[in-house]
Amino acid sequence: KKKKSDSDLMAEAMAEAQGGRTLATRAHGYAWLRKLVIQPTTDRKTVETNFSKLMQLADQGLEADDSFLYDSAIGLMVALGSLRPAAVLEALARHIRNKRLAASVRLKVAEIVSKMCQHHNTKEAAALRQVQDSVVPALIASASGSGADDASPAEIIASSMSSLGEALVVLPQRAVAKYGQKIASLALKRGREEQEKDPKVRRAAFFALERLFSSLTTSATDALSAESLGEIDALLRRSRVADPDAASRVLAGRAIEVLESKVLR
Repeated sequence: KKKKSDSDLMAEAMAEAQGGRTLATRAHGYAWLRKLVIQPTTDRKTVETNFSKLMQLADQGLEADDSFLYDSAIGLMVALGSLRPAAVLEALARHIRNKRLAASVRLKVAEIVSKMCQHHNTKEAAALRQVQDSVVPALIASASGSGADDASPAEIIASSMSSLGEALVVLPQRAVAKYGQKIASLALKRGREEQEKDPKVRRAAFFALERLFSSLTTSATDALSAESLGEIDALLRRSRVADPDAASRVLAGRAIEVLESKVLR
């Protein structure tokens, strides 16, 4: 019996993922596609030729109601990210704001974006710089809660804030200058509003501020308005001694230390 080509196998897997009669069959199709994408023996030309179709399938799977199916679609998306991280990062950032997705799916997507942003000095970092004008505004909107359709998006907001902090480490200075004031204002707003709420958001806000100050190659006064700096300074000083959450106190303390070094520079 003639062995099937990688092209034939991929066509079968895509048909299964898209048109399987049961959710289990479709999920199997997604898992099969993921395996074909990541295994080194698969013909790379076949994967590259079908990349757009695979991305479209993954996009569709993320909107599924069944967790088994959307988890499998996320797995495929992550696998595709190893090939073209810029395209996948841009798509994932867009999905964080997708109202059609369940809050649990958006949270998983936000966590993947955060992990990709943490891969400094790798192709993921280069990819982030390539699509910064798509990804950063999407994360800012997500961290602000814009478009959220769930009642308690604190985890999504916190994950998006953390992603912004990680992204600032690898973005060029012109991008830091472009988005720094927006991120600082958002972190200030979140740090103030969440004082009596879940500490996840405060921790992420203070983390983002510390990363913002660390990423500046010039004085903070050159990148941020004097009014913002004064309000941020007051919030951080108060939070590092009075915040009821120990981790938030530590993060606020780190942020104020970096801010002081940048103001004095």
